[in-house]
Amino acid sequence: MAITDYHDSIRDAIVTVFQAALTAESFTALVGKVVAVDTPDDMFNLEMPCVGAACVGPEQDRPDWGTSNQDGIGYPVAIALLAGGTTRGEKTPGMPSATQFRRLVRTTFHNKRLSGVAQVGYCEVSDSGELWDPKNPKFQKLETGMVITAVGRFPRS
Repeated sequence: MAITDYHDSIRDAIVTVFQAALTAESFTALVGKVVAVDTPDDMFNLEMPCVGAACVGPEQDRPDWGTSNQDGIGYPVAIALLAGGTTRGEKTPGMPSATQFRRLVRTTFHNKRLSGVAQVGYCEVSDSGELWDPKNPKFQKLETGMVITAVGRFPRS
């Protein structure tokens, strides 16, 4: 029996939904530039400007969502706005500010279902915390980041 990687499925669904949200908000610098990667550090290797999405873990036990046949699990996915700005504040035209980006992530996902993954009941949005090492020179490319946790019921087999 093949095992479904729900974490990757959720990350890919987040990429699809967020790409549509960026297009609807007319952030032209990012249209077509929401990219799924394997780890948060892989985001720094992408062509800027862009939005990166990566599974982060571990998954969270959510016993309040469990049933006799399914486990309640939260799958966290990091999403980050990356740009190669300058110290003088010059920005690429059509880019959202960090505040606009964070607001768009929250309004797109927080307490909402995730289309594309039927098992997800709702998503939670939180700050990214310390996913990236601020001492890494590539850290300067990070404008802002958040974590979207997709919570739902997933089969045990």
